[in-house]
Amino acid sequence: MNIKKAIQFFLPGMLLMLAIACNTPAVLEGTWSGYEIGSSYRDWTLTIKHNHFVLVCENGSMWFKGSLRLNTNCNRKKMDLLISDSPIQVYNGKTSFGIYEIEDDSLILVTAEPGNRHRPFSLEDTEGVLAFVFEKGN
Repeated sequence: MNIKKAIQFFLPGMLLMLAIACNTPAVLEGTWSGYEIGSSYRDWTLTIKHNHFVLVCENGSMWFKGSLRLNTNCNRKKMDLLISDSPIQVYNGKTSFGIYEIEDDSLILVTAEPGNRHRPFSLEDTEGVLAFVFEKGN
């Protein structure tokens, strides 16, 4: 087998394994329950289905709905949340740039304020960002 055919044969499988290892949307899909660090809105539910999300606080007075994009970089997982519906009108149509980590059934998500072009540098960055800790629902 020549090099070109070997690459054509093995590359798709290698890319698929990399995507799975990097927490593809299938790993994120479902309902997550958790809280926002340092906020009066303590209990939140995050639902992810395909490339859409709904994030709602416990009493329903605050929510964010929209679409999401994930990266394929395993070193620092990135999630971009495009807000299409929120009671905070200035957030509608804006993107919230975030980073996340999944371990077992736990998700940590740290995002910039929608419209802020700067992505948080680390999961420990909790000043001036929205930081959430979630557990996967059954």
